[in-house]
Amino acid sequence: MPMDAFKLARRMFDDSALRSIGIRKQVIVMLTDGLIADGSGNNGKGYIVPTQDLADYIDNNFSFDPTLKQREICIQERVDSFGGDFDNVPYEQINECMQSYDVTDNAYLNSTYLHIVLMNFRDEGWPVEIKRIYREVAENHMGKLMDFNEKNVENRNEIPDYFRIVLAAMVGVPSGRVQCGPLAVNPFLDK
Repeated sequence: MPMDAFKLARRMFDDSALRSIGIRKQVIVMLTDGLIADGSGNNGKGYIVPTQDLADYIDNNFSFDPTLKQREICIQERVDSFGGDFDNVPYEQINECMQSYDVTDNAYLNSTYLHIVLMNFRDEGWPVEIKRIYREVAENHMGKLMDFNEKNVENRNEIPDYFRIVLAAMVGVPSGRVQCGPLAVNPFLDK
């Protein structure tokens, strides 16, 4: 039932003490392994209506600044043209995107990146219309949709790699995977 999670995320972003520390990218990574249900058979609405309701809530409550979106598109086009590796893009081309689409600090405060992971939940895979809705809302928020069923991979193996991809995209630098065993790590550490 992701609606409550997104309502909580909205409150968390609004109430975060980090907003006063400096500008940060606001990012949500949604992992789901099933269709949205309301506990009572969706009152005949099926699964598409509640999924679209969630997408509408996200679009109405998690905006994305249009100039920042153009900047992100420009940078992504450069990265794609250099084999998908940010490090291979000449600095001048990244700088060109930054100057062409100059954004204020408010652009980041008023933008939420959204990545959606559809984990394996049925042998036949995710319904096409559900995937379309999720893909559209993710792309509206400069994120991507990842369907593990399409890749024919196991959730437990793919999730850490996907988070690495998302984090690298957020900061513009590659990240590596560190094996820590069953050790919990505070994600807000400075180093």
